[in-house]
Amino acid sequence: MRFEGALVLLFGLFTYHALADTHYYNFTIQDTAYTRLCLTKSILTVNGRFPGPTIDARNGDIVIVNVINQAEYNITIHWHGVDQPRNPWSDGPEYITQCPIQPGSNFTYRVDLSEKEGTVWWHAHSDWDRATVHGAIVVRPRLGDSFPFAQPAGEIPLILGEWWKANVSEVIADALRTGADPKISDAYTINGLPGDQYPCSENDTFTAEVETGKTYLLRVVNAAINNELFFAIEGHRLTVVGADAAYTKTFDTDYIMITPGQTFDLLLNANSTAGSRHYIAARAYASADGVDFDTTITTGILQYSNSSSSSSPQPTLPSSLPASNDTNAATSFVAGLRSLASTKHPANVPQTIDRRIVITVAVNLLPCEPGNTCHGPQDDRLSASLNNISFVSPVVDILEAYYRNISGVFGTGFPDEPPLAYNYTADTLPAFLLFPRRATEVKVLEYNTSVEVVFQGTNLLAGENHPMHLHGFSFYVVGRGFGNFDNTTDPSTYNLVDPPFENTVGVPKNGWAAIRFVARNPDPRDALHTPVHGVDQPRNPWSDGPEYITQCPIQPGSNFTYRVDLRDKEGTVWWHAHSDWDRATVHGVIVVRPRLGGSFPFAQPAGEIPLVLGEWWKANVSEVIAEALRTGGSPNVSDAFTINGQPGELYPCSKNDTFNAEVETGKTYLLRVVNAAINSEIFFAIEGHRLTVVGTDAAYTKPFGTDYIMITPGETFDLLLKANSTAGSRHYIAARAYAPAVGVPFVTTITTAILRYSNSSSSSPQPTLPSSLPVSNDTDAATAFVTGLRSLASTEHPIDVPQTIDRRIVITVAVNLLSCETGNTCAGPQGDRFAASLNNISFQTPVIDILDAYYRNISGVFGTGFPNEPPLPYNYTDTTFPGFLLFPRRATEVKVLEHNTNVEVVFQGTNLIAGDNHPMHLHGFSFYVVGRGFGNFNNETDPSTYNLVDPPFENTVGVPKSGWAAIRFRARNPVDE
Repeated sequence: MRFEGALVLLFGLFTYHALADTHYYNFTIQDTAYTRLCLTKSILTVNGRFPGPTIDARNGDIVIVNVINQAEYNITIHWHGVDQPRNPWSDGPEYITQCPIQPGSNFTYRVDLSEKEGTVWWHAHSDWDRATVHGAIVVRPRLGDSFPFAQPAGEIPLILGEWWKANVSEVIADALRTGADPKISDAYTINGLPGDQYPCSENDTFTAEVETGKTYLLRVVNAAINNELFFAIEGHRLTVVGADAAYTKTFDTDYIMITPGQTFDLLLNANSTAGSRHYIAARAYASADGVDFDTTITTGILQYSNSSSSSSPQPTLPSSLPASNDTNAATSFVAGLRSLASTKHPANVPQTIDRRIVITVAVNLLPCEPGNTCHGPQDDRLSASLNNISFVSPVVDILEAYYRNISGVFGTGFPDEPPLAYNYTADTLPAFLLFPRRATEVKVLEYNTSVEVVFQGTNLLAGENHPMHLHGFSFYVVGRGFGNFDNTTDPSTYNLVDPPFENTVGVPKNGWAAIRFVARNPDPRDALHTPVHGVDQPRNPWSDGPEYITQCPIQPGSNFTYRVDLRDKEGTVWWHAHSDWDRATVHGVIVVRPRLGGSFPFAQPAGEIPLVLGEWWKANVSEVIAEALRTGGSPNVSDAFTINGQPGELYPCSKNDTFNAEVETGKTYLLRVVNAAINSEIFFAIEGHRLTVVGTDAAYTKPFGTDYIMITPGETFDLLLKANSTAGSRHYIAARAYAPAVGVPFVTTITTAILRYSNSSSSSPQPTLPSSLPVSNDTDAATAFVTGLRSLASTEHPIDVPQTIDRRIVITVAVNLLSCETGNTCAGPQGDRFAASLNNISFQTPVIDILDAYYRNISGVFGTGFPNEPPLPYNYTDTTFPGFLLFPRRATEVKVLEHNTNVEVVFQGTNLIAGDNHPMHLHGFSFYVVGRGFGNFNNETDPSTYNLVDPPFENTVGVPKSGWAAIRFRARNPVDE
């Protein structure tokens, strides 16, 4: 029995597994001409549309959005209100969770709707591009579920926005240049249209048609830059049924007040007469004194069927629309919001907290730079601060810096309370309070902490409402009030029963708002998975694929999207299933060519021939491994080897099941050879032809001429073949097992394909087996081949072998026994079960994937006690052993390494049960094979034999029977260029 090992190193984040549909969208960012308010100008759009496309999906779905930036500006897209469970790298804030998408580039977002139902939205998150780059996201109930209210007759999305006659990028650029308040908008809009109250806009008015007696679901989004808005419909009551994609108790109202970034789901009973027309209207709620705001009103028209603009009476503005400074109306509305808090839609409000964070929200000043003229108050610059810290945008995104441990990008010193306590809402405040500290500070919270954040408004410069949004989390708004928050008395006023569950909260002018949440992404849903063998997946372990290591499996009827990053590969790798033995038939080649403009480090071949070496069982392969697991015996060996899925004519009934590769005399071909066999190392040769090795595991090698190769399971080779035989000839391509173990069954047959020269036919002489194909137990041949491999190590393809190491890990690789369960009959030696072990630990598969548990700090899934050396030294390659060595400890242990550690791993073969070669593969890393030898590794003398100049750079290494192999690597994913 042979053992294939995988040493898993845990770094960083991971992914979520979809259990529903996946939707695909292409968003092209482009400039498009639009005419509003008597003026045509170019605006930034998605797919030429303003507002942009609506994403329509269901709770639990995954949305894949490929954003192609054809504009002149950097851009990102944020999925506002989407929690993105365990998926922050797709959240979108520029320089927070990603660097921007540069002009001419693209980026693919994975939007996880597993925790949402209702209305959210998407928008650009670079400067003020979101003014025109935005759209709604409609998240319907799961199939088979329904709304917690009667099914409406129709739905009407209403996106409230703003319009500037000037170029909006220039508006914000001018404000940043001068330090002044940005110029206010010239109009508000409903679905991109200002309405007939504005000049030249009679035809630029959104119209929604309804029928008398029916109920409609309005999905309202406030996409304005900073303005809170009042919204009403003349002659109609509204029923709030959801806020920020969370259901609420039904709440009847004549108007709503909606904060920038917030969404509401409203039921509208169309109870007016057929043919009537009613204004839909919105205006600013602007509580601040002396602060300019857009005083206009945008309108749409609710048009009842059979109405017309000529014969129907002119609509009037809603009398229920509050005045712009009506704080009582705003307060009354938000105080009426309650979570539905039903059995199906519960409210899990933290009743106690582990940490309270009080954050002052202020408008401040920054000193004007010497030699510059600034237009803010006191000729300085307007600024904003939280706890007296004005945020400095970094040049590397914060999430990347956090994940990759890059110092100097951000600090973790954001305070839990204001650094200086004062009367925050006083009418006059000391001038020194106006100037905050500038820094990039974050608050890092322990996983699963119950957190309360109190946002305290201040009266610095001008007290006003402030919209606050939390990325990656929704929260319960447990309290609001005016004046200074009192941590002794105000918590007694909290609603801890059914507070609204939101992602954006308006902090009232000269007041405070308290929110509570648990610091975790929402619980994942466990979900065959397909790893990409040999792909390093830089900073992307969540797409690596090993079952219960980096992901839970994809359940029947479900799907999962992998993101495969090939930036650090060139050559041949492959993909395969990683659940039980499904990879026997579920596998394929990945060909990674040089970048555009690049070339091979050898002459361009005339053609390429992929050759996948595999195995075939007459029995169902799933039943083969299931039977072995049930009985504890060794799995039945395969009935044939294959080349590209074909066994070849030496097997019965297989004359027509023989792969043919046609070549022309005098030309050179690139063979891309993959060993996809389950556990068998394989000799491979072509009769009458020499092979030149030019690459292994997608890394170039020094050219190495050979009559055969020995290829380990999972390994790949790139070989040049000079077609130097005569036209019309036929030659066997052949492969057989390399099996040095004594007394271990293996497949003794030979698979063949035919190298057919042009103009050959079946009447051409019968090919013969290659005389150069070694016999199955030829260890000398195997050793001679692997010791001839060297990295190319050229200027264009350099290597970086760790010359010194921080840590050496010695790992024994053994075939062991586990005691047969009482009452069961086992088919392994001594009536026990076969097992495999590393350092005397037999791996026990967990019930959730290890990377998930590591990332979410879930205890009890794995231990970190994997030892740096065998727990009991012995003569590993002896022929007899004490019986107690046969029985390993069963556990789920991992080795966690510090980032950037130089590591040497020595895999030591043992002779327990039966000495054999063992293929070892490292997920997420390639490594340098610096040494090999027979016998027991000697840490004093053997390192002197290492090749530290040009060792081969591989991802799979064969540990020789009764011998050892040493690899070196640096514990990091490759540097992101």
